[in-house]
Amino acid sequence: WSAIVLVAILSVFNLMVNNWWTIDFNPTHRDFVKYDFFQTLSIVGGFLLLVNVGPGSFSVDEKKKNF
Repeated sequence: WSAIVLVAILSVFNLMVNNWWTIDFNPTHRDFVKYDFFQTLSIVGGFLLLVNVGPGSFSVDEKKKNF
C-alpha cells in the first residue's frame, strides 16, 4: 500500500512543481526542471513496477517463511 501512496504523492508533486512545459524564459532552468521531472517520473515507474510484480525475495514476509 505504501508504494501506491507514494505513486500518488509523487505524481501530484511532479505535475505541480516540475512543470517544465510552462518555463519559456530560461532554457537552462527549463532543462534542469525537465531533467528533474523525468527523474521523478522514473521513480514513479519503479514504484508501479513494485506494485505490479511485488517485492519477491526482498520481502520481509518471505524471510519469515524460512525460519
